[in-house]
Amino acid sequence: MGTGTLGASAAGLGPNTRHRGARAAAIEGRFPGYRVEFGQRWASAQRAVHMTIRPMTRRVLPLLALLVAALVSGCGSSPSQPPASSVAINRAYNTDQSRQAFLIALRRIHAEYIEERALADLVAAGLEGLQRLEPQLLVIRDQGVSVTVRGAGFRLFEAGDRDDPIIWSARLTRAIDWIRTVSQPVVQADQETIFRTVFDGMMTRLDRFSAYRDPQSSAASRNDLHGFSGIGVTIMARDRRIVLQAITPGAPAAEGGLRAGDVVLAVDGRSTEDLSESAAADLMRGASGTSVDLTIQRGDLPPFLVRLIRAQIFNPTVAFRWETGGIGYMRITGFNERTPIMVLDQLTRARTEAGGLQGLILDLRGNPGGLFFEGVQTADMFLSSGIIVSTTSRAPGGTSTRRATGRDMANGVPIVVLIDGGTASAAEILAAALQDNGRAVVVGSRSFGKGSVQSLIYDLPNRGEIRFTSGRWLTPSNYSFDQYGIIPNLCTADDSFDVAKTLTAWRDGRLDLMAAPRQRRALSGQAGEQKVRALEGICPTSTTRREAPEEMQVARALLADQALFRRSARPATSTARRPI
Repeated sequence: MGTGTLGASAAGLGPNTRHRGARAAAIEGRFPGYRVEFGQRWASAQRAVHMTIRPMTRRVLPLLALLVAALVSGCGSSPSQPPASSVAINRAYNTDQSRQAFLIALRRIHAEYIEERALADLVAAGLEGLQRLEPQLLVIRDQGVSVTVRGAGFRLFEAGDRDDPIIWSARLTRAIDWIRTVSQPVVQADQETIFRTVFDGMMTRLDRFSAYRDPQSSAASRNDLHGFSGIGVTIMARDRRIVLQAITPGAPAAEGGLRAGDVVLAVDGRSTEDLSESAAADLMRGASGTSVDLTIQRGDLPPFLVRLIRAQIFNPTVAFRWETGGIGYMRITGFNERTPIMVLDQLTRARTEAGGLQGLILDLRGNPGGLFFEGVQTADMFLSSGIIVSTTSRAPGGTSTRRATGRDMANGVPIVVLIDGGTASAAEILAAALQDNGRAVVVGSRSFGKGSVQSLIYDLPNRGEIRFTSGRWLTPSNYSFDQYGIIPNLCTADDSFDVAKTLTAWRDGRLDLMAAPRQRRALSGQAGEQKVRALEGICPTSTTRREAPEEMQVARALLADQALFRRSARPATSTARRPI
């Protein structure tokens, strides 16, 4: 029995300048005196959507919503006339759409990928991807590239041909058209299958964070990051009826008084009996501002009618609770468009409640990242000055630095940041910005190491998308954490870690507080696995201690001892391994 989140929309292709202005205005209007500012974008920013992605590339992310998405719709060296074939053509495949999609992808990757890639290699790799459909397909590289299938051959190009995306997209399309005349498995494949196999093949020539997503996965990811229009419920089919499984806090369903366990008898008067989850979701979907009437059965009460107004729904990413002594605990699970507003809202409430905020535990453990700009905005809320992050890319003028705008919404209270091996991407930007600026002490294990900028190709004709690495992030102290992660000030990853002994040694100055810049200089001649092993010796990465009480105990103790915190939170970051 599956579940689905209602109100998801396949429309909308990602953030743009207008969205950024609206979100900044929303924050500034809600919190007078706080100004949201951003530096100059890269020269390629009009075409690149700079996002971070979860470190689960090359795997289809679980659908967060039930979606409706529709598929939309030669000049290489080749035989003058393809051989005749009796294979029945699958009309779902469209040559023009394929050429258009390949041109869009090759043009962007060729111009913007972090390291230059020859179009010939990308095209050959794309054709090799078709081996998943046709095992007898061979791509032969000699002075050019040839393709053979079951004894028939096709010469794709000769060595020395120029890198022109228009030429190469046409050649790739022509090669696929030829393969379809001699291969039954390929000719039976629909348009999406061809796209998936070819683009997956191309991605093998790029890094591990570059990936193709089909229209359904693409729409689900957009909904997660940018929200979707709906009522904010998760449903499941049970006993021939539709049951509300979960309610999103603050969404129309929650405001309308609906509860998990309520049974939806009808939607706008139409019975849900024997409806599938997908069909029920279709009835409940609609544009923001429109209404939907639900007939609800709750326990033994008589059925009643609830009218809801659909709205933009965002998955909650921020939770807050009070610890003792005026210490707040804030957990951020990801960065979507509303995360900065949620953080500001919680900080403002905490500052105005009785006693005010005296210290903050910022829990980023297991946070896989999300939107880059929202991660930068969140870091800006805790800093009064300093660099937040810098980016480098191949684009002209591709070095960019983002600085704090000068308003610390936490009023300078001590902060302890918790990280682990599941902390990645925008969450690492936040942790490193607070650590390098001496604003927070970072506790936990080494983070994931997702320090690359992803650009998004979102205008493919099938509404799928390609994410590829177009840059690298640098922390305020000018090091790249890509592949290597953020090293905490206090490493708790060792199973023998003892809170009491560690705190005593820290107070006595007996911890090996090696400055991070000096530590990184010692590793500057190393790279790859050699460097990873060296960092493992300093602080391993771990995701198994996420609920371990030791890290919270250390955080509480640090925030309760202001002198110890001030001595530990310094711009010259340092790493403590264990008492000596």
